Amino acid sequence: MDRTSHTHGASGLAFVGPHSSPSFGLPFMHRGFQKGFRAYIRRLVLFGYHPSKNLTKTDRNASAKVNSLDHINALRSLLTILAKSDEDLGCIDLKYEKVPVKRRQKDLLDRVGFYVEQVTSCIPNAGLGVRLHGKAPKGAIVAVYPGTVYAPGDPAFFQSLGNSYILRCYDGLLVDGKRNGLSGRIFRSLYRRHHPDPHLDLIADQTWMEGGNVANPYAIGQIINNATSQHPANVHYQELNIPPNFPLHLRKYISNIHYAAAWRPWDDDVTRVVLLIANRDIEDDELFSTYHETVG
Repeated sequence: MDRTSHTHGASGLAFVGPHSSPSFGLPFMHRGFQKGFRAYIRRLVLFGYHPSKNLTKTDRNASAKVNSLDHINALRSLLTILAKSDEDLGCIDLKYEKVPVKRRQKDLLDRVGFYVEQVTSCIPNAGLGVRLHGKAPKGAIVAVYPGTVYAPGDPAFFQSLGNSYILRCYDGLLVDGKRNGLSGRIFRSLYRRHHPDPHLDLIADQTWMEGGNVANPYAIGQIINNATSQHPANVHYQELNIPPNFPLHLRKYISNIHYAAAWRPWDDDVTRVVLLIANRDIEDDELFSTYHETVG
């Protein structure tokens, strides 16, 4: 369920929904359209910049970490554990509903050491949040940000209206983590585009949009709230490009699809994902992120 107001944020990433738009007057437009138009103009301005020329030194260093082999290996290990868990629990052919959610959570707690779930946030009036059960060590992948990936120039204006689930990466790519409305319909359409035959190998996951027992229970990074003075950040965002040679049997747990029609992840195109990494050891606590400072 989408929320109209919350405190989401990301380290090194920026939200491009209406709430982050610049303040200039457009008195002849409807108020709701004004907000979306401002966000769109702001995005166009930023897309005109070349990352290597306009990012700070810290930003360029963070952007250079996109292809971190350590993070790729860590993601592969996590998804391999998910695949083994599914095999042992009988979650085959995407029939996750046959296994109780609590049983799967207990299995992941035993195998990974923790699991995450969507809960009511402890921040007053913040709506939903994400809580980690168990213990995650510093540097562990605790969640993944799902959604459609837009390159600079891809049409994302109407999806951005009233949408605070869109993240902007350092290089201008956008990740739309909203799972309903126009955003949800676009993701489902892209999923069908890449899976015309049910017998083909899956290259992405769409169960993250349904809630409940899904293929990748860690794909709820878009629900994590931004840190506050009372609740400091315990996770940060890490951009990552999955290479074409990433194991095909693990791609069914990747909850991101690129909008571009020419995207061929099984051929020679990378897949952008955004990981949420623990800043410190986390034990039985709600997750909070920040985009006000660069971490790591």
